[in-house]
Amino acid sequence: MTARYEFWLLAPDADYALDYLEAPRRFTAVRALNAVGQFELVLSGAWDYRLARLDSRLVVWRKPPDGRRYLEGAFLVRNVERVWEDGIESVVLRGPDYNDLLASRIVAYAAGSSQSVKSTAADDLMRAIVRENLGSSATDTARDLTSAGFEVEADTGSASSLDMAFAWKNVLRTLQDVARAAWEKNGERVYFGVIPQGSGWSAKFQVRVGWWSADHRYPDGTHGALMFGPGFGNVSSLRLGLDRRREFNYVYAGGRGEEDDRLIVEVESTTLLNDSSLNRREMFFDGRSYDTSDRLTSAANARLRDGRPLRVAEATVDKPSRDYGVTWWFGGLLTVIYGRESFDAVAHKVRLSLADGEERLQVWLEEI
Repeated sequence: MTARYEFWLLAPDADYALDYLEAPRRFTAVRALNAVGQFELVLSGAWDYRLARLDSRLVVWRKPPDGRRYLEGAFLVRNVERVWEDGIESVVLRGPDYNDLLASRIVAYAAGSSQSVKSTAADDLMRAIVRENLGSSATDTARDLTSAGFEVEADTGSASSLDMAFAWKNVLRTLQDVARAAWEKNGERVYFGVIPQGSGWSAKFQVRVGWWSADHRYPDGTHGALMFGPGFGNVSSLRLGLDRRREFNYVYAGGRGEEDDRLIVEVESTTLLNDSSLNRREMFFDGRSYDTSDRLTSAANARLRDGRPLRVAEATVDKPSRDYGVTWWFGGLLTVIYGRESFDAVAHKVRLSLADGEERLQVWLEEI
C-alpha cells in the first residue's frame, strides 16, 4: 500500500484554506538539512491557477499505511506555470520550503553592534540572529514576521559557546557558518530549520543539537538502532563513494584591514595534506567582518571543514510507505552498511515523489 497524501493550499496572509488539491498528477519535494528545500506540484489544466497567490502556503500531510498522519512539509508558492503539451493542459506550482525565509534576509545591523557580534551558546546565537532579523526582536518592525505566523522557539543553551561576527551577511549563510563553527570548534552538530506548526500556516524557527529528528545509529542509538543497506531490506539501490574532486585542505583567511595591514590567518588539515604529495588544495576565505585573530581563525576552521572529503551514499528506499515516517525520517542518524564498509551517517537530504499513485523516496546520507 502507498502512503496517503493531502495537499492544502492556504492563504498567504491568514490561516485559512484556499483549496484542497485533489489527485495531483505529480508531486516532488526535496528537503535538505540547514538548507532550502523545493517542491513541484503538477495539477490538471482545469484547476484555477489564480488561486495560487504569491506566497500561498502549500501544506503536505502524509499518512503511511501503518503510521500516523503527520505534517510532512510546507512550502511557499512562488512560481505558477501553465503548460500545454501534446494536447494536455497542466498547471505547475513550484517554490521553496519555509527555510527560504532565512535566505530572504540579511543581518541588517552595523559592524560592532550587539546584533552583529555575539558570544553565546551556538544554538541561542542562531535563535538571536533569526529573532532580530525576522522575529519579535527586529528593531525595524517592518521586518517582524510575527503577524505572518512566524515565531522563534525559546533559548535553551544546549550547545557550547561561540564568538561570531556577521554584520550585513545573509541570515541563512550566517546560520550555516555558525553550524560549521560549532562542529569545528566544539565538535557539536547543530541543525536548524523553520518548521510548520498547527495547520501548516504558522511556523517556528527551531534548533537541535546532536541530531535533527532521531538517533538510530547502531548499536546504541538513542531511538533504537537502524542499519541501512542492501542486506537489510530497506533499499532497492545504493551508490556509495568518496569524492575528493572539490576538496580543499589549506585556507588563507583575510579579516579586517587593507593590503599589508589586513589581518591574515592560515589554517590547514595536516592529515589531508599528507595523503598525497600533490594534495595541497588551497582556497581564500574573505572574512573582513572579523576583527580579531581568534574569531577569524574560528571562521577559517569552519570553512576548512567544508572542503573535507566525505563518504556519501545515495539510496532509493525500498517500500518507503512501510518505513519512512514510521521507523525513520528526514534528518535522522543511521548506520550505513555495504559489504565490509560501515559508517554512521545523517539523512541530510531526501527527495519524495508521487506519480500515478506510486511513491518513490531517494535519500542522501553523509558521513558524520
